[in-house]
Amino acid sequence: MGRPYQARGKADSLNFLWLLKAVASMLKRLEQVTALVVAAGLAIVSYWLFFSWAQGDSQKPMRISEPIAKPNQKENPKPLPRAN
Repeated sequence: MGRPYQARGKADSLNFLWLLKAVASMLKRLEQVTALVVAAGLAIVSYWLFFSWAQGDSQKPMRISEPIAKPNQKENPKPLPRAN
């Protein structure tokens, strides 16, 4: 013996529509939050890659070192012959 059939009234359909609207608004909000998180993640990665590739995050000035001469090398080596 189950429950007798009860027709759905206007109140039940309004409750269902309210529930659908509530779920839809929550999904919109979740989509917005997800978009912000993804955008922030991409911005952080882009910033990190840019400065690591450009080496712009270091505070030390770049030094260009002089080439070290080998001990057995002459000070003024003979110039190379010209190609004709």
